[in-house]
Amino acid sequence: MLFKKMLRDISDYKFQFISIFLLAFLGAFLFSGINAEEMGLESSINHYYDETNMADGWIYSPYLNELFLEVVYHLGATNQNGKATDSGFSGRT
Repeated sequence: MLFKKMLRDISDYKFQFISIFLLAFLGAFLFSGINAEEMGLESSINHYYDETNMADGWIYSPYLNELFLEVVYHLGATNQNGKATDSGFSGRT
């Protein structure tokens, strides 16, 4: 009895049924597509960082010393660090 009522309701409201079905399909499709794109982007950026030996992060400070660099190196995720100086002019013009 319920099955017949369900079929009758679907046939009476077929456009609403189709629109809800398409909306649910579109939502699932967009969610899976965005999720796949995010995973692919993360994989490609990690490959680029490894290939070019590009730094994952930078610390800018005029007060860096060797002790600070050693502490950062021992955080665990660091396998190489360096210290560079900025030769830009910071005085008044």
